[in-house]
Amino acid sequence: MNGAEGSSQIIYSLIVENKPGVLFRVASQFRRRSFNIESVAVGVTERPDTSRMIITMRGDQQMAEDFARVLRRTVDVIDVDRMDPGRAVQRELALIRVKPGGKEIAGGVRGEGELRILAESSDGAIIQAIGPPDYLSSLVDALVRGKVLEEVVRTGVVALEVR
Repeated sequence: MNGAEGSSQIIYSLIVENKPGVLFRVASQFRRRSFNIESVAVGVTERPDTSRMIITMRGDQQMAEDFARVLRRTVDVIDVDRMDPGRAVQRELALIRVKPGGKEIAGGVRGEGELRILAESSDGAIIQAIGPPDYLSSLVDALVRGKVLEEVVRTGVVALEVR
């Protein structure tokens, strides 16, 4: 399932053992079912022996719940939580290289995001953008339409659910 129409965003938060090969085992579960991962972010938790993986994809709710059970049975996966996208605070970071004029276009994009100019020269600038994934996508679209985007690097979504 690759972003099919009618599908919705699915966010998994996994607590896993912090050791080599875990990301491969988890990614293999997605590959076996031909699920497309939209983003993945991994980092150590407050406990150095565990990491948290935030994985986003598109699909229907029944498929998401069935797949959560598969992930829970995966070796080295300690816990799996399926977040409600409507209750999750989501953020992503992007570094964006733009041609001259890109800063002005980026500054005109409205949303919850934050922009910061990290480097600037006569050839353009590198912009740091932090915000919800939709904001970053709107920003990139505006820069593409303005023909000032040179390259972009995105971290993937990190999220925490509001309790």
